[in-house]
Amino acid sequence: MAMPPQVLAELQQLREEVARLRQDKGQSDSLVHLLQEQNQRSSEEIFELHAQMIAVEAEAKYKCEQNEASMQNQLKRLVSHTTFLQEEKRSAERARAALETQLKQLQKTAQLEQKRLEAGKRLLETTKRKHEAEKMQMSQHLMSQVTPPPPTQSVIASHGPPPPKRMRTVESASSTADIALQTEPCLSLADENSALIGQLLAADLVALLHPPSPAPVPPATAVAADTSTDDLSQLMPQFSQWLPAVHMQRHAPVCVAVPVHVTHGLILTLTKMLDGTVHAVALVHALLPYLTASFDEAIVTCALSVLSMVIHCSRRVQQALVVPRPTPSARSRIVGCDKTFAALTTTMRTIYDADASSSSMSSIDPTKLVTSLAYLFESVELPVVVAALGVTQYWLGLTMATRGCFKLFEPLVPTLCTLVTTPNLSDHATAQTFRTLCLLVSHPPCVAAIKPHLGKWLAMLLVPSAPDVHLALMELYMTVATTYPLQSLHRQPKAIETLWDMVHHLWPECQGSSQPDDTETLLRVVLSVLANHSPSSTTTTHHGLDDPRKQGLVVQVLQEVQGADTDDAWALVRAMAKSSS
Repeated sequence: MAMPPQVLAELQQLREEVARLRQDKGQSDSLVHLLQEQNQRSSEEIFELHAQMIAVEAEAKYKCEQNEASMQNQLKRLVSHTTFLQEEKRSAERARAALETQLKQLQKTAQLEQKRLEAGKRLLETTKRKHEAEKMQMSQHLMSQVTPPPPTQSVIASHGPPPPKRMRTVESASSTADIALQTEPCLSLADENSALIGQLLAADLVALLHPPSPAPVPPATAVAADTSTDDLSQLMPQFSQWLPAVHMQRHAPVCVAVPVHVTHGLILTLTKMLDGTVHAVALVHALLPYLTASFDEAIVTCALSVLSMVIHCSRRVQQALVVPRPTPSARSRIVGCDKTFAALTTTMRTIYDADASSSSMSSIDPTKLVTSLAYLFESVELPVVVAALGVTQYWLGLTMATRGCFKLFEPLVPTLCTLVTTPNLSDHATAQTFRTLCLLVSHPPCVAAIKPHLGKWLAMLLVPSAPDVHLALMELYMTVATTYPLQSLHRQPKAIETLWDMVHHLWPECQGSSQPDDTETLLRVVLSVLANHSPSSTTTTHHGLDDPRKQGLVVQVLQEVQGADTDDAWALVRAMAKSSS
């Protein structure tokens, strides 16, 4: 029996639907299988991660326990060390208290001894004045006997020479001076030296006096027999306990390389200064052996620091270091020898022989110190060079203030000119060297030695460095130009071109800064030098300023300098920027 076509079509559709559903079921089963496999792999990975996490936690816990144990042990050691340091501090305080008590007793004894010495000194001065007055009276008496007045010669010969009134006047004046000398307070040399040594002990003198390692002492310089020196050397280690820890760490290895006889010589000089037998100039002699580059850097630096403090604080050292300018010898046209004044000359020579011998003992040869400083400038240690430059600058300033002689500083000029071009020299030391040369410009022979280097140093103005270096170099050029107009910077080849290059280089930097700094100061100095260079001068073409744009720029700079306000000092720079654009 045949089925209707509609039924057959529906059956066919059902068969296709069943086939499609079977196909979808197969795909779903395969997808479920894949998901199950992926779930299994994820479970395994999660298990492994849990295992790793547990291992890491166990390892971290073990390390924490170890660190905690080590920190506890370290804390115990620190507590023990702190307790030990506290005990040492208490012992040091007890020693300090005992030393202070001993020092007070010594001060009282020293004050009594000082009063006794002052009384003896006043007595000696009184006796000296009396002897001088008696010698003057004897010389006047001899002069009156050698050249008596002709009208009264017979009368004087018959009656004898009466005591003149002038002798009585001198005698009364001498007695008055003796009374005034006894009542006038006298400043003791020992007190002056004690105050100076107290200031030096606050600086680096303690580091130089620190007992060095044992070394053989030469027989000629051994001072072991001096009890006062031994006492001072024994007190210095106890005094070093009063210093801060930082200061002692800084100078811990100071006197390792110093020979024992050098340190003992310094201690002996300090002892004599405390006794009042020598001046502070003797301390400069004792410091000269330290100024050698063969010693450690800290030794030389400490010695230079002490030397600088001595020069600052002692007027006697300042007077000894400043050499007076030579004056033309003025000799009298009347030359001859008169027997009348022979006795007076002999008497005065006898009086001043002792003073001359004592003053020669307290003098110093400044050339030795100059030689030592020149030797230190060749050192490879930068702190030594900087400290030596500081001493030289103060010495030069002192000589300039007292109008002394600069001739002894001539050997320093070649060394300083060579020091400027040293590769490893810092910017601060370079600027300090240029400022030292500025102080030497007032001496013409020094300028003759500096002149060959002025053209070479122009290239340093374009080298990137600190503005302080360029400022110091410009100060040197301006000082030379002010003192010697023929050696002006404008006469140096390519000098003006170099200054214009500096201006164009510095102007963008100054535009970005809101606060005034060294760069702005340097730019002002360079512009002032350019403003003083007239474009109508005969050296314009020689210096490469034949460009009309630069000539017009110079004219505008001159106009701005003449009428510029102090608050708007950058007007000339703006004019320069407009002309250059």
